[in-house]
Amino acid sequence: DVTQQRNIRLALEHQVQQRTEELDAANEELQATNEELLATNDELAELNDALEQSNENLQRFAHVASHDLKEPIRKIKTFLSMIEADKSTVLSDKTKLLMQRVYASTERMYSMINGVLSFSTINATGHSTEKVDLQKVVEQIVVDLELLIEEKKATIHFNNLPVIEAAEILMYQLFSNLIINSLKFSREDVLPVINISGAVVEYNNKPFTKIILEDNGLGFSPEKSEHIFNMFARLHSKDKFEGTGLGLSLCKKIVQRHSGMIEATGEPNKGATFTILLPLRQTNNII
Repeated sequence: DVTQQRNIRLALEHQVQQRTEELDAANEELQATNEELLATNDELAELNDALEQSNENLQRFAHVASHDLKEPIRKIKTFLSMIEADKSTVLSDKTKLLMQRVYASTERMYSMINGVLSFSTINATGHSTEKVDLQKVVEQIVVDLELLIEEKKATIHFNNLPVIEAAEILMYQLFSNLIINSLKFSREDVLPVINISGAVVEYNNKPFTKIILEDNGLGFSPEKSEHIFNMFARLHSKDKFEGTGLGLSLCKKIVQRHSGMIEATGEPNKGATFTILLPLRQTNNII
């Protein structure tokens, strides 16, 4: 009847009005959310610009500072060479020894400045990623380190190293630093043996490569494993082993740059093991 139809119409109108109000409220909420997202994106863009500017400033400062710090060291080395070359200057054995120590100290300082420069610019410079055959990278390093390997009478085994997406120059630096570290801290009475192996594993539901580098060198106490990647970290005497203490810090920086992880374990006089996890694929073309 008419009354029933009217009630049905009123009920439908009420439902439509209620639904319209709900949609209006949802649209207002969505609009507010969009405005928040736009504001957040603007903030992120500003932060990103500030970060890029900061990286540029850092890189510029590092280059300028390294040049300014290197100049007095160059002069000290030059003056030492002039004194040694001066035939009219008679130096006692003690003075000659002291001059050798000064020269060695300047060399160490020079290396430290270069190391700090490399460390500070790792993140400031973008590197293109490409398919990198880690087997070929290590092969090239072994060729480049031929004299040091022969001097140490070392043996280096490596196999099953996969192809990954990475910055090739950084991969070279990573494995070169690790191999040099193992050669440097070898035991005097034991011929160095370095084993490098690789396997594809799953981590966080993503394909990774797991690289293990083992040596039979001096090793280190387990409690020192947390500090081995710190800047200027030294686990052995600087008088006996030259270096800046930055090599492994750079290794960690490079691995982190590739969204990977690195850890070290060791035992005194039994050797050290470095375990590296690197993604097979990178999410960005520039890292």
